[in-house]
Amino acid sequence: MEHLHILMILLLYFPIVLYCSTNKVGALDSNTDREALLHFKNMVYDPRKALSGWNSSSSHCTWFGVSCTNGDNRVSSLSLAGLGLSATAIPSQLSNLSTLTVLNLSHNLFYGQIPEEFSQLTLLQSIILGTNSINGTIPVGLSQCYGLRVIHLENNQLTGNLPSELGNLSRLEVLDVSMNNLTSIIPPTFGNLTSLSFLALARNQQDPKFYLQHVFIGLTDNDLSGELQTDIWTSLQQIFLANNKLDSFIPGSLSNASQIQQLDLSSNNLQGTLPLLGNMKNLVKLNLGVNNLFSTTELNLQVMNSLSNCTQLEYLMLNSNRLAGELPSSVANLSTNLKEFCLDDNFLSGRFPQGFERFQNLMALPIHKNSFTSEIPSSIGKLRNFRYLRRKETGSLDQFRKYLVILQDYIFLHWDITSSLVEFQ
Repeated sequence: MEHLHILMILLLYFPIVLYCSTNKVGALDSNTDREALLHFKNMVYDPRKALSGWNSSSSHCTWFGVSCTNGDNRVSSLSLAGLGLSATAIPSQLSNLSTLTVLNLSHNLFYGQIPEEFSQLTLLQSIILGTNSINGTIPVGLSQCYGLRVIHLENNQLTGNLPSELGNLSRLEVLDVSMNNLTSIIPPTFGNLTSLSFLALARNQQDPKFYLQHVFIGLTDNDLSGELQTDIWTSLQQIFLANNKLDSFIPGSLSNASQIQQLDLSSNNLQGTLPLLGNMKNLVKLNLGVNNLFSTTELNLQVMNSLSNCTQLEYLMLNSNRLAGELPSSVANLSTNLKEFCLDDNFLSGRFPQGFERFQNLMALPIHKNSFTSEIPSSIGKLRNFRYLRRKETGSLDQFRKYLVILQDYIFLHWDITSSLVEFQ
């Protein structure tokens, strides 16, 4: 009898629950979309009157920056970038746009935090809020927007950690949180982001412990220190770690990252010898300048022989290190695509090698602040794209005038002579 009584109560209660549930779902429709947009308009300062056409006398699907789905007039996209809009906070009522797939409010003046209610935007694919004045932390609730492919939050004032829960966004392709005040390491869960192709964390305070095997890492202008974890870079194509405080040796395992096209480790405090990177057959740009790397005549030969395998190489910057010894003649075997070859501010000596006439794309060759003993080969004057040469030379002005004939088509020639400083533009 008692069981029958409980059953009757459940039967009476179930229709009420069902009604409330369906009523809640049905409550979000094109009318609530319109109300949410009008509330947004009322909450923001619009100096350019971009939202002046948002009024009750027209369909919200025709409003500037608004796109709707076919048939039911539900909002699918809200794109209001670069309009000078400002508000003390992003109105949380935008979370009522339950069919929204694209939200772009970038390059405006929104303050406050990213609304936690955005976790309700379960169909969202792109959230683009870069270049505002948004503060606070990145809400964990964004991890509930399982369809997210693009997150742009760069150039704001975000603090705290990267939420580890974002590692659940299996479709995420782009994550840009550069130029904020984020701290802590990249979460190990980010190793699950198998679709990620672009990760930008530049100008934050990240720790260089990487758990990623993707295409792009940008961590320029952070306070990174410690060792390079290169053994997990095997699938990366672009690595930018310039202007940090990395002070370790460059490990030999870096040569296994054979997919790298651009590698910038400049302006750190890297120690040890120049690495052998001949396995990087796709390498286009290598910048190891402004470090504490050293070399010898024998090592220079090994390095240049190794780099001769990088047939796509266009930019080779080894300036401002502690490279010593002579340059080998095999320098002439480097890629014929070479455009810039920077060797300035080292301790290189001996004769400057021949064979530079092969580099018909070469535009710049800074070699000053070294101790080369021979003249620059006259063949350099035959390079059709050459624009910049700088070196220190002991000799006379007559010697300088001789090179003016060779280098008459240069846009800029900087020549240091012990008795004079001559510039030609």
